[in-house]
Amino acid sequence: MRRATMVARNQGGTQGNQSRPQKTFKGMTDEMLTWQTERFLELETHREGHVVFVRPEQVVEIAFDGVQRSSRYPGGVALRFARVLRYRDDKPVGEIDTVEQVRGLL
Repeated sequence: MRRATMVARNQGGTQGNQSRPQKTFKGMTDEMLTWQTERFLELETHREGHVVFVRPEQVVEIAFDGVQRSSRYPGGVALRFARVLRYRDDKPVGEIDTVEQVRGLL
């Protein structure tokens, strides 16, 4: 099973200053999974076991049904029924939502 890890930047965040609120694999077609695998391997910086770390350069638009508190994720929140809508090549990483914005939806 392939999963995508979603990242939100911390307030005033710079590269390397992100929190991971969730992982998702819902809503992705086989075509999206193939593209994502190729794209993320292009952005690979290193691996730890089966985990591939990438440069934070790809923006992904995520749909979800709600937000809840979570001690499982470093950002302290989890998205309910999260699913990938599309990849946003038109949006720079500096404009992604902050963890604080996501927490504001609680």
